[in-house]
Amino acid sequence: MVLPSRVRPLAAALCVALGACGNPPPLGLLQRAIERHVRVPSGLRAELVDLTLGPFAPIERPGARGQSCSFTAVLVVEEAVAAVVETLGDTRVVVTLARAKDRLVFEGRVEAILAGDHWTHDVDLLRSPWAERLAAAGRPVTSPPQPLARLGKTVEAGSAEESALRARLADERQAAERVRGRAALGILAVADGAIVLRDGGPEFGVLLHGLAIDEATCTARGQALDLQALPLREQAVVLSAVDRSGRTLLVLEPPLAEGLAEFGPPSAGVFTGAGGARLRALDPPERAALDAFVARARAAASTAPIRATIEVVAAAERSAREATAGLEPLAGTVLLEGRVHPAGRGILPRDTTSATVANWTGAALSIRSDGPTPARALWLRGGRVANGPLEVLVNGVHRIPIAAIEAGAALLIAWPEPLDLVELRLTATGAASSMGVFVQR
Repeated sequence: MVLPSRVRPLAAALCVALGACGNPPPLGLLQRAIERHVRVPSGLRAELVDLTLGPFAPIERPGARGQSCSFTAVLVVEEAVAAVVETLGDTRVVVTLARAKDRLVFEGRVEAILAGDHWTHDVDLLRSPWAERLAAAGRPVTSPPQPLARLGKTVEAGSAEESALRARLADERQAAERVRGRAALGILAVADGAIVLRDGGPEFGVLLHGLAIDEATCTARGQALDLQALPLREQAVVLSAVDRSGRTLLVLEPPLAEGLAEFGPPSAGVFTGAGGARLRALDPPERAALDAFVARARAAASTAPIRATIEVVAAAERSAREATAGLEPLAGTVLLEGRVHPAGRGILPRDTTSATVANWTGAALSIRSDGPTPARALWLRGGRVANGPLEVLVNGVHRIPIAAIEAGAALLIAWPEPLDLVELRLTATGAASSMGVFVQR
């Protein structure tokens, strides 16, 4: 049965279709229910020009009864309809689903249920031009169909205008990334260089110096000097500013060490990396102090290995010898496997009467002296228990293998000439213990 909305009264046609059924559903409600489902965008200017109803069949359900039928509806839209697939800047990329005067044919089934004294309607669309045209677009949408005029600034998906818009936005994004990248590199490319701080102060970090910025590639090339252990290691590095989802990061190549490859974004001039590492510019006083340390460290590590003499002092004699040996405390920072180790401070007692102790196992315990420390001998106390094999490394050059130190005993390690004790590294293969290190000047 065809019900042209402009031609014949739908109520009379519905009565004919129902064929004297006892309580037919109100035609106006039935038509409005179907129209709501085909006029998908709310407020769309369109007209339902034809409605064809199939044979009605009775519905009997507990507590309700009604009628159902198939239908075909023809909707003529009076304005263009589109769906958004993407938003680029201030412009929406759309697929146009219908243009003004398009005739859209819908097919489905409608149920009219009399629940008590009122009718409810359930419309199931079996064919929808909206769904068909969305599927044909081949791109997922981010909004339901709606009048094109409401979408503001738009370009059609797949058009030359979309390609031009993408190219323009990519150029603008890259230009903005370069500006941010140059600004980030500019924080570090200062005359005094930059420092990667790991654990401890700048003198245990990595000095980046001689950085020269290439603005075209947003990179800076220079040298990286690792200050963590003697002998100092230096290598050429490239520092690149990269953009990750609008965040400016600095990437070091090659990586300085595990976890020291990527930093950022900057906050108050500081770039943060993995494990709490920080990258920032140096100020002139810091750079002057580092230059003095580097000169001292390089001088200490440049000497040829010296053969040391070792005297074993028994536990029973140790206190008497310490009273007359002219021992002085060693001031410095204690590190365990390259990290500041406050628990190891027991190896740096204030004087020979102190009974502090430091224990460590299967690792390298290092002491970095606070300043120039001329020494002609090293006094190494054992612990409260015997030590196994131990290697003593002075300034990264002078190696002294120690077979064992008895509990409470000490070793006097002497050199033919005094040297500047910059760094002392004690490496144990098992458990190790020491009640203190002293120097003889």
